[in-house]
Amino acid sequence: MTVLADQCDLTQSTERVLRFMRDYFRTTSNMPTIREIMRYLGFRSTNSVYKQIKKLEACGAVRKTTGGKLQLA
Repeated sequence: MTVLADQCDLTQSTERVLRFMRDYFRTTSNMPTIREIMRYLGFRSTNSVYKQIKKLEACGAVRKTTGGKLQLA
C-alpha cells in the first residue's frame, strides 16, 4: 500500500483503481473512463467504480473539474 492508502484507510480495491488511473494517465496523458476502469479491473457495474472514485475524492487523491472530468490531485 502507498502512503496515501495508509493515511486514508483505502481498501485494496480502491488502491487498485487509483493505481490504474495513474498508470493509464502516464501512458496516454488522458484519464480513463468509468467503463475502462470497470472493464480493466473486472468490476461488474459502473456503480462499483463510482463508489471507489467517491472514496478517492473524499481522500483528496482525485477531484472533478468544473466539467465533471476526473483529475489526479
